[in-house]
Order: sequence, then C-alpha cells, then structure tokens
Amino acid sequence: MNLEHVELRVLRGFFALAEEEHFSVAAARCRVSQPTLSRMVASLERDLGVRLVERTTRSVSLTAVGRRLYGDLAGALGQLDAALQSAGGAAEFRLGFPWLLPPQWLRSVLPAVERSIGIGIDLLRRDEFLAGVDRGLVDAAVIHGTVSHPSLRTVELFEEPRIAVVPRSGPLARRRRLRWAEIAGHPLMVIGREGTGTVGTHLWPDGERPEIAHEYRNFDEWLAAIAAGRGIGVAPHCAREYGHPSVAYVPLADAPPVPFTLVLPARGAHPLAERVEAAALAAVRAGGAPEADARQP
Repeated sequence: MNLEHVELRVLRGFFALAEEEHFSVAAARCRVSQPTLSRMVASLERDLGVRLVERTTRSVSLTAVGRRLYGDLAGALGQLDAALQSAGGAAEFRLGFPWLLPPQWLRSVLPAVERSIGIGIDLLRRDEFLAGVDRGLVDAAVIHGTVSHPSLRTVELFEEPRIAVVPRSGPLARRRRLRWAEIAGHPLMVIGREGTGTVGTHLWPDGERPEIAHEYRNFDEWLAAIAAGRGIGVAPHCAREYGHPSVAYVPLADAPPVPFTLVLPARGAHPLAERVEAAALAAVRAGGAPEADARQP
C-alpha cells in the first residue's frame, strides 16, 4: 500500500461514487469531470492495492472491500467535516480604521465583503494613521491617504473629494466654496503628527503652505477644536456624515482628491486577506464608490 499519497479529495470522490453509484452524478457532486473522478478512484485502488469498484458499461457497484471502506469513511469524513466547521466557525477578520469611514463603504462594500468571505468583519477604530496594521494589531486597515512601508502593501479602492471644515460662527461658513490656496491663509488644524491623518502641508506648493496650528490625537478632539474657533481643517467628503452643530463644511473647488486605501501586510497576511481584497474591489466596481455628484464640490 502507498497510503502517504492518498489525498482527501480522492477519498471524497470515492465516497460520492459509493453513494451515487453513478460516475457522472458523483462527478457533478464533486465538481470535477467524469474522467477526473474515474482517475481519482483508479489512483485510490492503486495506492491501496485492492479493487473498490466493479465497473460495467451500464452500472457501478462496490466490491466487498469498497463497501467496508465506504462504511468506515462515513464516520471519519463526518468527524473531519465537523472539526473543520468548528474551526471555521471561530474565524474572524479584524479591520482597522482611523477617524473616518465613508458611508458607501459601510452601506455597500463592507456587507458585500462579509457575504463573500462568509464571516462578519470586526471594525476596530484606532486613532493612528495606519490603524495598527503595521504593528499586527489588526489584519488589514482602510485609510484615507497613501503609505509606503516595507512590510505593507496597498490597494486604492476609490477617491474622495476634500472639503474645508470651518467654525459655523466664522465668515468662511458663509462661503459657497473655497479655493485650495485660501487654506494657507488660515491656521490649519490636523489629526496626527504633521497631518498624517488625511492632509499634510506637502500638498501645497513651496511658499504657499499653511501653518499647522495644532496636531490632534483623534477626529473628535480635532472637530471640537474647530467648533471652538481655533482654526480650520481639511477632511474627506465623508466627514459631512459626522455632523457638529458648531461646524460648517465648505466645498473646496480645486483640492486634490484623497484616496481611500486598503492596507494589508505584505507577508504573513490573514488567510482571508486575498478574498477580502478581491471582494472589496469587486464591490467598488459594482457601485460601492462615491457617487458622481458627491465627487464634485
């Protein structure tokens, strides 16, 4: 006997044939072609050194050894399937995010990804630019912006326009729109070190860059400071979803868009990472990106 070469899929193929007693029906059940199933059963017979199936032009029947193997496999495969289902039932995928999540991601993309991978995704807010994916605290992250990191890879999902976030009591709140260059004339409030959150001074030309008035640890503190009139901010369009009675959102006429990016470990990624990536891209292409009217301030 040559037991070390016996594969689980071959055992499942024989088991299906034993139950169906028909090569075509069993092959369809295993999602293989009839010749493939025939080769699988023949290879199992060679590895065991016994005949398991009697074949004629009209029928398929098990030998005495085949019937005994089928009976033993019924219990063994049932236990194996139960063990695999138990392990799969404990599966989890941790998706980190900093500060903001676009509503279209929550309403359409995320549910589509969960349906595709067959489990719910745990959303974990971490108030740092990479949301902990660089430190292994989450399995992947979605961020506004781009990153170059040797241990990470990125997938841009879509882009969002930027808006100005200003005190409702100030004169800028009455403007229908602002120009990108105008931001430099006001104290800029940012999230994270040097604006690593969603905006940085490097986005303006040399000599026209705004002065960072203060760096905040998280979105909530940043928004409260703007509401208190301490400066203005720049955020992705989805910040409108997080309303504040003392803050106004003003479109920016010519601001560079901000990418919404999926960030994954380059090595040692979660077993479901590739499926999460593929499902997210498919959902975005199917209409999960911001609508055209939301892109234009």
